[in-house]
Amino acid sequence: MKENKTAHITLYFDGDCPLCKREINFLKKITPKDKVSFEDISEENFKEDKHGKSCSKLMAEIHAKTSDGQWLIGMDAFRAVY
Repeated sequence: MKENKTAHITLYFDGDCPLCKREINFLKKITPKDKVSFEDISEENFKEDKHGKSCSKLMAEIHAKTSDGQWLIGMDAFRAVY
């Protein structure tokens, strides 16, 4: 997978998971706000239909979505963010 370092990425995470929250808090400190945004899928107002993936799929493993609509799953999501 070739990375586009200038693309905006949204990382989806479980805000109810202590380990996930710790990792996301770290990532928020080291990533540029204009390049990475974070979407907490555990929030009541999270709308699956707006994002194109079910909560159960997003909960199963880490997901990220690039500004051009490409889904990155698992380590590919972390690689793109880091």
